[in-house]
Order: sequence, then structure tokens, then C-alpha cells
Amino acid sequence: MKRPTQHITETISQRIFENLIPVEWVVREIKPDYGIDYLIEVFKSGKSTGITFFVQLKGSEQEIKNDIFEKQFEIDNLKYYSSLSLPVLIVCVSTKTKQTWGIWANKLIKSLNLKPKQETIKLNLGIDNLINAEYFNAIEDVLKVSSRYGLKINTDSDLGAILSSNIANFISHFYQDTFELNNAYLPNHYNLSFFTRDAKHFFTVDGPFFNKEIEIDSIEIEDPLLHRPFFNENDINIANAKILKLLVVAFARENLNGSLNLLKKLIENDYFSSVDDAMNFDPLGILKSSIHQNLLYQFNENVKSLIKKGHYDAFLFFDLSYFALNQNHKDLIQLRTENLKFAIDQTTEYPVKGTCFYNLGNIEKGLFNTETAISHYFKARKFHPDYLNRKHWWRELAGLLFTKGHFRYAELFYKKSIDLVEENIPERYFRLEMNLPNQESIIYALIGDCLLFQCKLSEAKSWFTKFFQNQNSLNTEWVLKDQMLDRFIELGFDDIKIDRKSSLEICEQALNLKDFKQQIIEFKKAIKLNPVNGLAWFNLGVAEDKEKNFQDAFYAFLNTGLLQDGDKEAQFNALLIAFTQEQDILFVLLLQYILEKHGELVINDLSDYFMNKPFPFEAKKMIIEGIVKMTKEMKNSA
Repeated sequence: MKRPTQHITETISQRIFENLIPVEWVVREIKPDYGIDYLIEVFKSGKSTGITFFVQLKGSEQEIKNDIFEKQFEIDNLKYYSSLSLPVLIVCVSTKTKQTWGIWANKLIKSLNLKPKQETIKLNLGIDNLINAEYFNAIEDVLKVSSRYGLKINTDSDLGAILSSNIANFISHFYQDTFELNNAYLPNHYNLSFFTRDAKHFFTVDGPFFNKEIEIDSIEIEDPLLHRPFFNENDINIANAKILKLLVVAFARENLNGSLNLLKKLIENDYFSSVDDAMNFDPLGILKSSIHQNLLYQFNENVKSLIKKGHYDAFLFFDLSYFALNQNHKDLIQLRTENLKFAIDQTTEYPVKGTCFYNLGNIEKGLFNTETAISHYFKARKFHPDYLNRKHWWRELAGLLFTKGHFRYAELFYKKSIDLVEENIPERYFRLEMNLPNQESIIYALIGDCLLFQCKLSEAKSWFTKFFQNQNSLNTEWVLKDQMLDRFIELGFDDIKIDRKSSLEICEQALNLKDFKQQIIEFKKAIKLNPVNGLAWFNLGVAEDKEKNFQDAFYAFLNTGLLQDGDKEAQFNALLIAFTQEQDILFVLLLQYILEKHGELVINDLSDYFMNKPFPFEAKKMIIEGIVKMTKEMKNSA
């Protein structure tokens, strides 16, 4: 019986391969193989190193020319290798020449340019992929640093050869712990290519996580900049800067520290200065990575370098990334503030100063430093009068003026923001604002709010109506305030002249009274003089509750909670009365309002509130469970 040629080829290739493996290693053959032939465990001095890897063995009798082994691979197999956590080494053996080639397969498919629905691909393994026993003796070090990347630089021209040598020096210097030049055997690898097409020069980066091609600016091969014998990390010039800027982005995932160091050199040499440079760098993504890797201050040094070099357009674009993240990172707020103040001190360009002051105003507003924020906004207008033509400048100031109790000015500023017709904003100045859905119509409600606090109730009602007509989804605050307006109008409060001083005096005197009925009379007098006196409404609610006038108490507490939206005690009191009086619709509306104002964690405070009430324990548990259930339902339906 004649043995099949295929079996003979397999046996020969197995023997050639197994003779390359150190004797003390453990080689486990996998049957059936399912695309994997061996599991190999590396031993040293009789002890396992814990290093293991798979091998897929391919033998062939093909003719070998120029040390090239040709092999057709199934795309599905390559996808399978990429799904494995252990390294997979494909070993190809020529039974004719007894040569062996190897390539790590886990990330191989990501480096291939495949067509849709392509099922197979032919790979040519050349002299760079030849392996022998010495390769396996050194494989322990290779696999220990599996986070390292093999790096191969290809070129088809003399210019590419010169450039590749220069770029290789920069990579070896700034990314020495990440890339190993001309090592095709590492599990992960990058290919850099210099090539010509239609008499133009191009450069490509092709790796597991980054693939991009750029055109290299026309460079003469005799350019003196290309022929500098000794490497200098500051030797960044017109010949290599464009390539290095691409590598900063391409390699940031693998070695962020190296990319930040190289970026600093590019900035110092004025080869990273424009908005386009900043956009290509992806500062938001890089900033997130810098925070996670404790490299925030190194990232910020580059931002300061942009300011020192006077590259304010690029700096302001980087500032956008700080703006996007600073709500969640205190150090970022501090650094951003320092950067903006530093830019103000450094620059002589008034529009840049104005933009920086505006951004500082946004920061201070977020920190509830109202006076400082207002000051910064007006300085922004002083240095950059163009802000007077921007809706968001008027809106931001209107909100701060409302907070300070300047309701008339806030109303006028909000109205100005909706009357403005903005012209195109110059691209170079990055003004930062939080854009909200249906922002114009929200201003209608805010104007109504300003009028409410001036007791111009009918006018406020008309703005609320305009708001509702332009909204697809209703905010509970405005629904409740619209209902409050109706009650205030019925009570005859429309267009009355507010006497805040007298109202407060009567309210303070009423607090000294022992009789709740008399207190109710006095608090109502105080409210007639100033219907938006939250202190009078709250204490009226307390007195009405003591007299068991629960409906009146509910509305007094509700009015307090709407006029003073941070007053959780008033809001909780109103919620409790709505619950005990079985006012289900009002209960749901009020709970929604409380969640909108304070966030989901307010339920903890609400739980404490109910647990301190003199109810049976089981009843309190039932109330809290019901509120939690309703909160989840509201969240899911949002």
C-alpha cells in the first residue's frame, strides 16, 4: 500500500519543525487541530516560564525561489486566529529546501487590505520571515514583550530610503520601548511605506489600529536637510515634519508618552501650530488617554508650549477638549483656568484675550462664582466686541443676572439673544457654549420666568404659551410654573408693585407669633406685597399644615419649591402632602420635577426624609420602594 504524498509532506515538515524546538520545552500536539496543530509551553532551567503559544504548521513541496514561500490562507482561519488570546505562530516548511518561515497571526488580518466577501488570500513569506533554532531560543524574550510591535519600513526609491533612515532614528529615540525595527516575528506589527505614484511621493502607516496614507511634499533628494549624519531629536524640518506629525497620532495608542514628547519637539520647532494640526491630533481622545495614564500634566505642557509659541488658534482648539471633559475632573478645571490666564498675559491679540475671558466666564459660571463670571463676560466683550453679536453671550449673562435677582435686565438680555441674527463666526476663534435641543424655545420659558419674578404674570403666561407651542417634549418645571401663574393671577397678583422690604419685615414679625391662624393672616399679607417671597410661602405652608389645611399647605410648599428650586425641604413637604392626600397626578409631576432639578441621587435624601417621619416602618418601606420604582420607570421612558 502506497502512502499518500500529503502524509509524507506532513511528517517531514513536523520533524523539521520539532527539531527546531528546545528539548526541555513541552510540545503538545492538538488533535483534531481545527486550525491549530500545537500548544507549546516554554520551560527554562526545568521550570515553566508560564509562556505558551499556539503553532499552525504548513508543509509544502513547492519550488522555492528567492527564499519566498507562497501560501494561500482562508480568511475565516485568520479571523479565528485574531479571536484567540494566546499568540499564534504560523510555521511554513519547505520539504525540498528544509527552510522554515514564521509569522505571528493574531493581528495579521487587521493589516490586510481585503475586499468585501473575500474568502482567501495569498501571502508571500520572504527572507525576513525565515526562522531557525536560534529564533526559538530567543522567543521567550519576544513573547515577554508581546506589547512591543515589530516595525518594518519599506521603500521603492532613493528618496524614500533616505527619509526612512531619518524617520527610523526618530522612532528608535521616542518609541524605543514600543517598536523593534525589522522584527517580523512579533505578534503585532506596523508597516511604514515610502513609495511613488504618478511622480508623487507618498507615505503610509499600516498597523493593527491605525491605517493612513499621506502625500509627502515635494522634496529634492539633494536637499541638505536630508543628509545630516548624526541624529538630533531637535532636527525636525520641512522634510520630515509632516511624517512625524502623522506618527505622533499613529503611535499614541501604543506609547502615549513617546507621542507627547515628540509633539513637544514639533511645537518647539514651529511644525505644529495650526488648527488643522490640532484637529488631526484628536486632542479630546488624547486628553482622555492622558488622564487615564496619569500623563495629564505632560499633555498640558504641550498646551502651554502652544501658548508660549503664540499658536493661539491651535491652543483654543485644544481648549475645546478641556471644556468637554472638565466637568468630571477638578485638576482639568484648574489647568484650563491657568492656561487661559497665561494666554491672556502672553498675547497682544485682543480677539484672543476676549475669547479667553469668555471661556474663563464659562468656567466660573460652572463653579457658581457669579460675580467673577459676569466680570469675565464683560471683559470678553471689551476685548472682542464681536461678542455683542453673539446669542450665547447674551444668554450666559442673562442667566447670571437672573441668579443675582436682576430680573428685568435678565429679561432684556434673553430677548436680545433671540432677536439677534448672527453673522458667520470667524473660524479662528473658538467660542464655547453648551447647545441644548430647542434652545431658542427654551429662552421663551426663561423670559417667562423673568417676568414671573417681576409679577408681570399675564405677560409671563404668554411667553410660556409660546414655549409650549414650540416644544415636542415638556419640562415638568414649566408645566408646574404655568399652573402656578394661573393661581397667582386668580389671587390678583398680576402687575402689582412689589414691596420686598415691607414683605420681608411682615414675614419676620409673623415668625414670632404663637398662634398659627394669626401667622397665616400675616404671611398672606407679606405675600400680597411680594408674591415671589419664598420665605413667606414656606412658613405659610408650615402654618397651614399645623391647622390641617392640607390643600393650602401643599400649594404653599409647591410655590416655595418652584420659586426656590434648590429648596428640597419645601419640595419634599409638598410631595408628602400629595401622597397622603392621594393626589396621584400632582405626586408624579412633583417627583419628576424633583428628579429634573436634583438628579437621581436625590432619592437618597428623599428616603431619609420619609424614614424620619412618624409612620409605621412597613409603611415607610412601601413608600420608598414605590418612589424607587417610579423613578426607574421615569428614567426608562425618558
